[in-house]
Amino acid sequence: MTTTRTLVRTGLLDLALVAVACLVPALTHLLAFPLSRLNPMMLIFVAGVLLVPNRANAYLLAAVLPILTSLVSGMPSPLGALCISLEYATLISLFFLLAPRCSGRLSLFGAAILALFAAKGVYYLAKYLILNPDTLFSTPLLWQGISTLLAAALLTLFYRK
Repeated sequence: MTTTRTLVRTGLLDLALVAVACLVPALTHLLAFPLSRLNPMMLIFVAGVLLVPNRANAYLLAAVLPILTSLVSGMPSPLGALCISLEYATLISLFFLLAPRCSGRLSLFGAAILALFAAKGVYYLAKYLILNPDTLFSTPLLWQGISTLLAAALLTLFYRK
């Protein structure tokens, strides 16, 4: 049973995560380093999943975070936000399916990598079908690999069954 205190805490954490995600594009413009290469929204999403390990909240964040960021900052485009929401929903579905079956950190890391790669595959398929872009990979694969490893490390180190 969920208490009022838990709901308030979850709501405040979600609002803070959305606020941070909406500020990232502005920070990217202020800094000389393009933060978007590290896929900060994915890292913020993963942090939200770890801070509030509730499946329903994870799906809510998967749906709302990209769309609100799109509405507030204009990045990503609304259809791009839909692709990202599908990616995040896939990530959560697979990770929550695989993680309880893992016995150690190494197998948990493998589950995180598998879920992240499958989710990225869903994202690129959706991007191709929905947006039909001239360039499918707008972020260099090296940076995508780095952000995937960071997200997998976060999931491995801080996931609680």
